[in-house]
Amino acid sequence: MSLVTTSFGDRGSQTTPSASRSIVEAQRAEAAEALGKPGDSYKLIDSLAYADHIPPACTQEAQRLILEEARRMPKGREDYLKELPSASDFNGARCPLAARELERLERGEQAGIDLSRYDLPSGGKDAKSWVRAVQNAESQLEHQSNRVENLELMLKSGASVWREANKQLEGLCASVARETEAAEGEIEAMNRERKLHQMTTGNQIAHMEREWFDQVHKNRQIEFACSQLERKKN
Repeated sequence: MSLVTTSFGDRGSQTTPSASRSIVEAQRAEAAEALGKPGDSYKLIDSLAYADHIPPACTQEAQRLILEEARRMPKGREDYLKELPSASDFNGARCPLAARELERLERGEQAGIDLSRYDLPSGGKDAKSWVRAVQNAESQLEHQSNRVENLELMLKSGASVWREANKQLEGLCASVARETEAAEGEIEAMNRERKLHQMTTGNQIAHMEREWFDQVHKNRQIEFACSQLERKKN
């Protein structure tokens, strides 16, 4: 734990730069106003971990929800993953598709894109090849017709659709911005509360430290007085 002492009564101890001193003064004034002790001297603890106070009721409620969820599980918490295979037990040979791909990778072959269905080959000498060629041409013609229809729809109403989509995105952005601002406000309030708590804790530690030194000093004085009395007695 480290304490950063800010003493402004003694001119010799003012080694903080002007900007940092203004920030520290504002923090001290804020803490004094919140705690109702404007005349006290405050110390800033800058290395304590944040330990937020959790009410016992919240802890009990969390434990209750965990136990309730555990009771709903058909299995125990220790063996609910026992039937699932582990990653080390994976065997690609069990899946034919994976086995073929693994064999292809072992041979060093690269899988290319099948472009045969985009070609328009002519039929051969038999009727079946011409039937396949006609079916292929019809499917590609239908595909091109769909593309033309989509392009016409885009030219006709694409601008308005994009404007509506942009409007929805702007609404979502505004909503997220409001939620972000609210979250940042909550975080700022929490940090202020933590800061005030740390400053108060620092003052309490400093007060107890002064009391300890005073008691040690008094004990030394009593010991010295006792030794003086013993010497006078002897």
